[in-house]
Amino acid sequence: MKLFVAIAAVVATVFAQDFNFTDDSESQERGASLRVVGGNEAPVGQYTWTVNLRRSAGGSSSCGGTLIAPNYVLTAAHCVANGKPGFVAVGTHYT
Repeated sequence: MKLFVAIAAVVATVFAQDFNFTDDSESQERGASLRVVGGNEAPVGQYTWTVNLRRSAGGSSSCGGTLIAPNYVLTAAHCVANGKPGFVAVGTHYT
């Protein structure tokens, strides 16, 4: 399993593309909002497998992921630049 994850990470890194997380012009043209409407805030610790990836510790949220093992996060390939995210927060409110 570790070998599979390692190979998948290498393949994802090789084929990764730059992605602009701040360009939401297409969404705005369709009248879409970046805000969640409705829903309820989850208590801290309720979803301990959720992961937030950011370019830096103080930066805005860029991607999400799921903790699949103690040291492995499953996320989309475009969420990591050069194979490593700048900051990872697990199972918290990401503040």
